[in-house]
Parts: sequence; structure tokens; C-alpha cells
Amino acid sequence: METKVFCRSSYCSRCYEKRSPHRKDYYVVFGSDSQEFKPFACEYDMPFKRVGFTPHIFTLEEVVKNKYVLAYNCGIHMCGVIIISTLGDDKRYHYTYKFIHTKTVTLKKKDYKALLSHPDLGYRI
Repeated sequence: METKVFCRSSYCSRCYEKRSPHRKDYYVVFGSDSQEFKPFACEYDMPFKRVGFTPHIFTLEEVVKNKYVLAYNCGIHMCGVIIISTLGDDKRYHYTYKFIHTKTVTLKKKDYKALLSHPDLGYRI
């Protein structure tokens, strides 16, 4: 089975408690075209009604009897991922990521397909 990694906006209780995301918070997303993780800084403060909704990284772990098991992490730095930057010999920053507080969810096939096919293209942070 090919590992499927993708990004979707989702609710994070840790971020909600911290009233995150905040402007200039760092987060990571997985590019569907580049197939790479990329770090960014939030450009906006979230209006209260959107506090706690953050980018999440989903990874398909296994399929068992039409049940899709996904691991997922909040993409906000120090919540669900630690973004580690190092200055390379080429004088450019290179990034590695350590995922923390990973959770899992099991979805029916139709729910998994719905999650895959409905990216939130209007979501901006």
C-alpha cells in the first residue's frame, strides 16, 4: 500500500486553549504538488470564530476491511510538530520535522474519500 499524506484544516483543542493560531506562528503543510513538507509563518490573527482551526497533516497508515486508519497531527509548531531549522553549507535554511502528539482516527471508505476530495481552498492563516 502506498502511503498517502495530505493536509486539511481541522480543529485542534490545544490550539483552541491557546487561542491559536496567531500572526507569525509557524506551521507546516504538505504540498500536494511538491509532495514535500514546507514551513510557513501565519500571516493573520484568527478571528475568534476560527480560533483552534489549523492545518493538519494526515497520513494513511493502513486499510483494514474497508476501514481507513489515519494518523494526524496539528501543523502548528510546538503543538503537533516541531520545526527544526539548520543553516546549511549553501547558506540556506534546511528544515526537518518531528511530529508530536500524534492521534489516530478510523474512517469508513466514503468518509475517507470525502476528506480527500474536499480541500478547504479558502482557508488562510
